[in-house]
Amino acid sequence: MFEFFRAHQRLMQIVLLLLIAPAFVLVGLEGYSRMGAGQVKLATVGGEAITQEQFDNNKKQQIENARIQSGAAFDPAVFEKPEVKRELLDAMVMDVLLSKSVDKQYLTVSDKALQEEIKATPLFQKDGLFDMDTYQSQLQARGYSPVQYDDSLRFGLARAQVLDPLARSQFFGARWQGLLESSQLAGRWVRLKPFDASKYAAMVTVPEADVLRYYQEHSAEWMQPQMVNVEYVVLSLDAIKDGISVSEDELKIYYEQNKARFTTPEERRARHILMASEKEAQALLIQLKAAPHRFAELAKQHSIDSGSAVVGGDLGFFGKGMMVPEFEKSAYALPLDSISELVKTSFGYHIIQVTDVRGGKPQTLLEVKAQMAEEIKTQKSTERFAQDQAKFSDLAYEGGQSFSRLTEALNLQPQIYNNLSSQPNPKAPEVLQNPTLLAEVFSENSIQSRNNTKAIQVGNALVSVRVLKHIPGQPRPLSEVRAQITDKIKLVELLKLANRDAQELANRLNASKTQSKPNTMPEVDQTLLQGFADRQLVSLMDSAGLDSNVAKSVLNSSAASLPTAQVVSVPGKGLVVAWVQEAASLQDIKTKVDPQMLGYFSSVLGQAYQDALLQAAKESIKSRVPVTINKTF
Repeated sequence: MFEFFRAHQRLMQIVLLLLIAPAFVLVGLEGYSRMGAGQVKLATVGGEAITQEQFDNNKKQQIENARIQSGAAFDPAVFEKPEVKRELLDAMVMDVLLSKSVDKQYLTVSDKALQEEIKATPLFQKDGLFDMDTYQSQLQARGYSPVQYDDSLRFGLARAQVLDPLARSQFFGARWQGLLESSQLAGRWVRLKPFDASKYAAMVTVPEADVLRYYQEHSAEWMQPQMVNVEYVVLSLDAIKDGISVSEDELKIYYEQNKARFTTPEERRARHILMASEKEAQALLIQLKAAPHRFAELAKQHSIDSGSAVVGGDLGFFGKGMMVPEFEKSAYALPLDSISELVKTSFGYHIIQVTDVRGGKPQTLLEVKAQMAEEIKTQKSTERFAQDQAKFSDLAYEGGQSFSRLTEALNLQPQIYNNLSSQPNPKAPEVLQNPTLLAEVFSENSIQSRNNTKAIQVGNALVSVRVLKHIPGQPRPLSEVRAQITDKIKLVELLKLANRDAQELANRLNASKTQSKPNTMPEVDQTLLQGFADRQLVSLMDSAGLDSNVAKSVLNSSAASLPTAQVVSVPGKGLVVAWVQEAASLQDIKTKVDPQMLGYFSSVLGQAYQDALLQAAKESIKSRVPVTINKTF
């Protein structure tokens, strides 16, 4: 592994730098100091310019990274927001400032430190340990070149040293610990008595006149959405693709044209023993020639590459360009399972054994036939769709109140759908659920003129719709909504009754408090607490399963007013009388709170403290180097 780390320094740097300094990697160290004639300067940092071109390149890479991380949820429009653009520019400015600090402090990173950082990179690990195959596949998937990123990775690690002492600071003083306890460990002891509104149901009747009045005064609540009957035409990329066939001749031609794509580059798996002394290496080679089966055993005993020695010298699979030239030339010339002569590189003397070979041969036409057919169909359908798009848009617009010219020209079949609602309906065809399309269909112009709508993109399709009949929105009949209205009116009355009794109990509890002795908790008439649940502890970190309204009200009660009774609404259930007895001690709260939760909040506050330190350090760096921002977005 030592050999690989040295051979792949440049290739490895990009991934590690992505983890350490993403903004810096995206633009590159040299990019900040280069500026062609006539380029727009967005900012100047200590005499160095950040240009529009550099900013655009950085933004493109950030967008691509976000696309990979977010998948289908990715929205590139986020990067067009002024505040996001300013954050990107600020990050680039900070990169230049940090690079100047690196130069000024002569910071660098040793080969050993670089190698250890690579081994510790989670991206290259499998089951918690460095894995060569994982390492290779991750780098290849990102298309990184060893030559391009050698200096960038080393510089990125050096750059991290500027702020690293603060970033790793574990200082968390007693003042902050006290703030954590007072803010996150506040708690109250409380007893609760619910007042279920449904228990008052027998006491409430709703007159028909009240139902009618509510129906008339709140007609908007019962309004049915407007609907239309429509005719529509769809130009679908998927439908075009389904109608395309691929001949055997086309497959053969495509295969010959793309044979290189269907050939996996040859990769070799080898193990090696690395030694510093040529004399000792030659003596060991003689032993291996006599007993090749002992290669792994002797690698563990003698190889100075500690990373690969523990696995018998195994280096995993590698392709051309992944090793130093001398090593690669020998490994690719060796027959399978044979042992090389001594191979000298800048790291010492290697003895190499090739243990496996894969790739290097093209897949047969039969093996890739389905893949090629899909690719050909995709190409043809995309070209056809692009050609028909303009025709579809023009003919839909020019057709007035008819799709006849459009359907004839593109061989499309118009469709009818009745009772299309202005609100998206999952029962409607998918293309008719698009909000943009619905807004166009229900526009005043479409409803009044009955003309074809403009062509609207819906997924991989173009759609045009024509209104055949408009059905205005109207209130639902009273007979359909009578039960709902009755329940609404009844609930209001039930809550009034429940609140009356709950408030009376709370007032009696508060009025019965007496102070028997100075500096003691007031006493209360215990008969009033019949029906209350046992007392329970409620804190900011543990609401004890209470409704959020109840927990919030209880915790907001002033410690000086305790004990106190209060009435709290519980949405959908009724009300509760909360008898808040006293403030809980820190010891009580700590015994109830999950230690992991307590540790989490402690770490959050500690992180906030560290972030403040880092921001202060960055501002200090800015104050020492002149910075001019020419673009505010």
